[in-house]
Amino acid sequence: MSAFSLTAQVQAERDRSGRLVVDRNLRVAEVPTIFAAGDTAYAATDLLGVPLEPYRQKNYVTCLDLGPSDAVFTRGWDAVVELIADKAKAMKREINTQWIYPPRANRADAFKADLTSRA
Repeated sequence: MSAFSLTAQVQAERDRSGRLVVDRNLRVAEVPTIFAAGDTAYAATDLLGVPLEPYRQKNYVTCLDLGPSDAVFTRGWDAVVELIADKAKAMKREINTQWIYPPRANRADAFKADLTSRA
C-alpha cells in the first residue's frame, strides 16, 4: 500500500507508506490549507481506554471501470454483482460526475446565495 502519487507534491511529513501526517481535523500540519483523508492520510489515533467497535460500512459498493463502454458494479463485502456492461458504466459515470466530482456551481447563483445568507 502506498499513498496516491499526487501527495508527493505536498511538502509535508509522511509515514513510511507516503501518507501525509494529519491532525485530528485531517489538516496537514505543515500546510494548514490542505486537508487529507482516506488512503492519503496518516492520522494518529488514541485508543487507550476506549472500547473498540467493529468497523461497519453500511453501504459498501465498488464500481470498476473496464474501458470505454464497460464496467461492473458490486454491493457488499462479498461483492455481489448488481450491474454490468452499459448499466454499470452509466452508474460509474454518475458516481464520477455527480457523487464524487459534482458539476461546477453557477457563480451568479453562488454569489446571490451568499448575499442572501448575510441578510
